[in-house]
Amino acid sequence: MQPILFYYHRQLDFKKTIYLSFLFAEIDIADVCEPKSSVIRTMELLKKYQTGPKKLIGILSMTTSANMLNVSWFLSSLPSQKSVIQIGTAETADKLNNRALYRTFFRVIPDDGYQFQLIAQLLKKLNWNYVAILYEKDVYGEEGAKLLTYNVYNNMLNDDTGRFKFQEVGYYNGKDLILNNSPRQLSDSPHYNSSFSWVHLFFYAFLILRCRLFLSFRSRIRQALDCSPTDRERELGLDRRETG
Repeated sequence: MQPILFYYHRQLDFKKTIYLSFLFAEIDIADVCEPKSSVIRTMELLKKYQTGPKKLIGILSMTTSANMLNVSWFLSSLPSQKSVIQIGTAETADKLNNRALYRTFFRVIPDDGYQFQLIAQLLKKLNWNYVAILYEKDVYGEEGAKLLTYNVYNNMLNDDTGRFKFQEVGYYNGKDLILNNSPRQLSDSPHYNSSFSWVHLFFYAFLILRCRLFLSFRSRIRQALDCSPTDRERELGLDRRETG
């Protein structure tokens, strides 16, 4: 938030010297990012400026897409004379592009759809013929899996589509890692990305979908994938002695 405040004051001071000498504005920092109370906090913020000389002209947000989906849906449902513009600085969910539902939301960074277009082009450049998706069961994970699926097929990774294989291998629901028979399927198909092992694909999928993998899950992952902890951890740079 500090760089945003610095830029805001710098621009405001510059404009005052030119043609906005009559304008006085201030920033009210409010916590509207709690998942269970984000809409309620936003309502309290609107009520605060409902009466009085000060007027709320917009909300500059730096939160997750999950929170912003709720807040933006609420603000966009208000009458036009009561609506408030929202500027997102960190929210990348592709769902927020729906102008019918989130008509007052704008952002200053690319959305996830653009990012996954680049990922699909990168996979094509690397001549991949197998993509395994393991996603976290939340807004980012579920939407990321759909966007990656769409962009991979849309970019036609291989001229010979019969050689290309794409599948969701499981998901993490916040407690457990749910896998299907994909490790066995992959081991039975050595011609798919022969230079990549299952564990490499497993962690690449996490990296691509921006899932957070913590070392506390290592034992569960090892059990699910039935791989040697010492060799794999050392190969992937996850040795406790090396990472501290």
